[in-house]
Amino acid sequence: MVKSKNLRLLLIDDDELSLETLSSMLQLEGLRHEAFHDPIKALEAFRQDSEYSAVITDMKMPGMNGLEFVNAIRSIREEIPVILMTAFSEQEALFQESGIRVDGLYLKPIDIQALLSQLKEYAGSNGTDENGGD
Repeated sequence: MVKSKNLRLLLIDDDELSLETLSSMLQLEGLRHEAFHDPIKALEAFRQDSEYSAVITDMKMPGMNGLEFVNAIRSIREEIPVILMTAFSEQEALFQESGIRVDGLYLKPIDIQALLSQLKEYAGSNGTDENGGD
């Protein structure tokens, strides 16, 4: 289990089932997160409060794709860790050609253990105490 009272995630996926599934898994792990179906609304929320530990976003979404979303949030907070997920393996090539830096790329269905392992790194780098103390 990733234990961190300071770890806070922003989760974006237009696919309702994928979003609910990942959100439930994160909740079971005790991870605080806010989930959005709409990348535009997620970006608005990020603009109002950019104190997230990391962002997990889908690649293919209506209105704004994952690469556009990453560019937008990085213009607000350049150093934020971003994890991109996609259901389409051909999207990997598009991402790689874009030159946009992301910290993780996962094909759906997400390997939750690999994702949790990566999130644990962010918990450790946020100066948190995994024993629950301050």
